[in-house]
Amino acid sequence: MTIIKPITAQDIRQREFLQDAVEKAKLNLSEVLALNERYGTKLEYVPEKDIIELSIYNDTNAPRASKEFAAWCNDCAEMLSQKFKGSKIQTQIFGNEKNTLGSNLHNALKKLRKMV
Repeated sequence: MTIIKPITAQDIRQREFLQDAVEKAKLNLSEVLALNERYGTKLEYVPEKDIIELSIYNDTNAPRASKEFAAWCNDCAEMLSQKFKGSKIQTQIFGNEKNTLGSNLHNALKKLRKMV
């Protein structure tokens, strides 16, 4: 069974307001994806100056894992570059975090709070 929820003008205004705030806060792709995953917002990511920014957490204490992880990041960057029509990918790799989604969500909300 499909449930259809009517969309009001207020819903549209709130979505536009949030999308505008995300762009002004300069959230990176990882942070926008975290918001979408957690809140189901369906926000769009708009790369600034054709540079797509990712925040990825990795265990820097494991050299072998770090090499494999760096290779994986390069593969992801290449796929994203094709999707975003040749944009440059900038990856920020941070130390180990138990919950990467939570870390990106925390960073996104922190940036959005600064906009208020």
